Amino acid sequence: MMLTVTAASAYMLPTVPAHRRCPDRASLSTAPTHHSRPARTPYIQAFAEDGPAMAPSTAALSRVQPLTTILELEGAVSRAQKAGRLLVVKVYAPWCAACKVLEPKYRRAAASHPEIDFYEVNFVQAKQLCKRSGVESLPTGMIFKNGKKVEHSCLKPSAFKEFMSRLAEHAEPEALEAAA
Repeated sequence: MMLTVTAASAYMLPTVPAHRRCPDRASLSTAPTHHSRPARTPYIQAFAEDGPAMAPSTAALSRVQPLTTILELEGAVSRAQKAGRLLVVKVYAPWCAACKVLEPKYRRAAASHPEIDFYEVNFVQAKQLCKRSGVESLPTGMIFKNGKKVEHSCLKPSAFKEFMSRLAEHAEPEALEAAA
């Protein structure tokens, strides 16, 4: 069986349903596209004005300072030592799920303890600092007192309360000695 193609059948176009046909060129410039939708969806707008109930305040956000170099860390430790303050450093990565869970807890801790200096280090941006500080897992928490590192541990979100209790022990050793 041989298929023959005639000149008339070669130029026939398949039938396209009306809802699939491309509009004429005049209407293309005014037709809405996915690029012309509003920048914010109603769901996002609902939270844009007040924010979610558990969102950290801007004061809490400013309480946690970023560190990116070894010199910045040494300077922060030196300033905290001169002021007689504790210094807490959290090491995180943007891709780390546990780091994302820990973030609001860390921000709330910074907001509720203004007597302690809170810092954070982005592992991706400060690999040299993390290597020199001995970071082996994420998230990592470090506590500095009197210019020396006194705590270095993995900051799992489930163990954050324990980390904060160790921080409280370093913050108030006189109160613990008086109670004993």
